Amino acid sequence: MFYKEVKKESMGLQRTLFCAIPELLAPLLELEGVEVLLAATGFSKAGMLPELDLPWMCEQVRAKGKRPVLVWDRLEKDGGIKTALAALRPLLPFLAAVRVSDLGAALGLKETYPALELQLSLESHSPNQGSIRAWAKALEPKRLVLSNQMPVKEISGLQAPGAPADLPPLEIQVLGPLEVFYSPRPLLGEPGRWFDQQLSNPERPRQRSRITQTPAGTLVFHNRDLFLLDQLDRIARTPVGFVKLFPTHQEQINLIAGADQIQDYGALKAQWPHLVTRGFFSANRTDRPLRRLGNEALAKASAQALGMVLEAKKGAYLLLELFDSLPLPCRLRLVNPEGKEIDCGWTELKRLDGSTAANAAVPGLYLVPWVKGALARSLLLKEKEI
Repeated sequence: MFYKEVKKESMGLQRTLFCAIPELLAPLLELEGVEVLLAATGFSKAGMLPELDLPWMCEQVRAKGKRPVLVWDRLEKDGGIKTALAALRPLLPFLAAVRVSDLGAALGLKETYPALELQLSLESHSPNQGSIRAWAKALEPKRLVLSNQMPVKEISGLQAPGAPADLPPLEIQVLGPLEVFYSPRPLLGEPGRWFDQQLSNPERPRQRSRITQTPAGTLVFHNRDLFLLDQLDRIARTPVGFVKLFPTHQEQINLIAGADQIQDYGALKAQWPHLVTRGFFSANRTDRPLRRLGNEALAKASAQALGMVLEAKKGAYLLLELFDSLPLPCRLRLVNPEGKEIDCGWTELKRLDGSTAANAAVPGLYLVPWVKGALARSLLLKEKEI
């Protein structure tokens, strides 16, 4: 199946505006954009727009010359698809399209309302060309929203230069919260209750991630907002024709409006009230963040470390790697990855060949009796001076 090329605006891309909070609809409508994505309770996993207000909201969107699109991005349980399809029927006269994430819901929508425009969101899955083309062929959506885990080079490879468009118009998110996890289950307990909390990593206390629980499940967002507005020129050279903006506060909408007037998105990035990231836009290298992971407790002690625990067998032994020579007997201390300090000491160390180091131990691997609280990666330090 071949598709018409997307007509791009002067900047090269058409905007869609994501609205999840009722108070933000009016200011969002003043921004440049061709569609407003309405995230309502009953259909959206985190949207807070009242379902009963959707007809009125759609009229407000159309009055501003924009298309109202319902966001149905929750993952449905058994029976949930039929319930949602029935709830959708009275809304059909007001909607221009429905954007779906659940593939079963997409099939049900296509079969039940074949005349309704279907937009398929693959943001939480299908970050490869094979699955993208398979779902495009099976469902024939009018829009495909790509995964944020696809780097720009892979997006560019979706269509060869000069070749006919064999995919529907493509869209990616360029601004707003970056979802990293979603479960349709209430993992925080108390099903049906809303939670919106900031969680910090004990090892990196300044890195805080937002976790949200709604009646539709549990979501975790990156501690930084996705920001690609300063990369629009690169995106415009790909097959992407639409970009999604997801501001979550009035202040952010005001900043976007100001940047639109002067066309300076580099300045907007500097003014953005949250820390920002490009996500996987430049490289889909999941090992890079892992290399940067650190442990504050161990980092402070690493310069003075005499050795490290490589393995801890509870009640049996510790496998210890010595970095420096160690006189015996000795009084030492261990600092485990949780930051706990444990006093320890040995009169001798056992080598892996079964022999014993009694007076001194040179760098190498040794077995010592197990010490309560010692964990793998615990560092061996000199006893504190009094």
